[in-house]
Order: sequence, then structure tokens, then C-alpha cells
Amino acid sequence: KGDDLIDAHMRSLYYGLLQILSNTMTHNFKDGSGKRFFTYAERCKIYEKQIKLIDLFFEDGDFGFFLDDYREAHRYVAEYYAKQGDGEKALSYLQGAADAAVAYMSDFYQKDYTHTSLLFRGFETSGKEIWYQSTDNDASNLLSEMKKPQYDFIRTDERFTAIEEKLAPFAGKWE
Repeated sequence: KGDDLIDAHMRSLYYGLLQILSNTMTHNFKDGSGKRFFTYAERCKIYEKQIKLIDLFFEDGDFGFFLDDYREAHRYVAEYYAKQGDGEKALSYLQGAADAAVAYMSDFYQKDYTHTSLLFRGFETSGKEIWYQSTDNDASNLLSEMKKPQYDFIRTDERFTAIEEKLAPFAGKWE
């Protein structure tokens, strides 16, 4: 049991360190006076780094709690590329955001979850009793974001419509 306990503690430590890094890398964009450290394009690059970081640690796609960070990063990058007029990248990142929202709602939320990726194999987390800032769930929030005018130029694209259709059954309020 000694080695098993050490392994469990190491997985917990890796998980906590990744959580700190993932959360803080995208939340410190302003100094105390409100001045931005990074341009809009640079912030987008940081969110892209966050996506790559999460992908790196969860090679099995068993993101669990990190689905929230993953969805938000994809949403932010999709919005950036939509504002730049890059429909292909906007749609690609919207798809990533939708996949994460649906996975969160169907695979993690209100459940116990056991990771399978190498560094976290066997580590258990839970979506139960997590506090959410919004009463609308992730699918509802993403659908609302998709109504913004920057998406008008891709709104009739069949991939955009497919994303909306994928999210719709999961949209609602947090319970």
C-alpha cells in the first residue's frame, strides 16, 4: 500500500499543479491599474497554449474537470478568429468548445470520474457539487455566445448549424 499511496499522491500533485497553471495562465491579463499585459492576438495565443497544455496531459481525452477550461479556451479562440474573418479556424474552435461542453454535460457533470491518461491514470475526480457562476449551463452559454454578430458570416455554414444542433439537447440550467 505504500507505493500505491505515493502514486496516488503524485497523481494528485500533478493534477493540482496543472490546475494552477491552466487557471492562472489565462486570468492575469491586466495589472492593478487595469492596463493589459497582452494584445488581443497575444491573449488568443495564450489560450491556444492552454489548449495544447491540456491536450498534452490528457492524451486519452479524459479531461474531466479540465473540460471547463478547455471549452472556454476554445470559445475564446473561436471568437478571436471569427472577429478576424477566419471562418475555418472559428468553426474548428467552436467545434472544440461544443465537444467539451457536451462531454462536460454528459460525461463529467454530476458523476464520479476516473482518469485514464498516463500521469493521472486511476485518479478520481467528480463533477458533483461544483459551483457555477452562471445559472445557464455550458451548452446554453455557448449557444448564447454563438448569437454574437461576429459569427454572422458563418452562421449559414452547415458546420455552424451542426454545432448548434449538437448543443441544443444539452442546453439548460445547472441543477
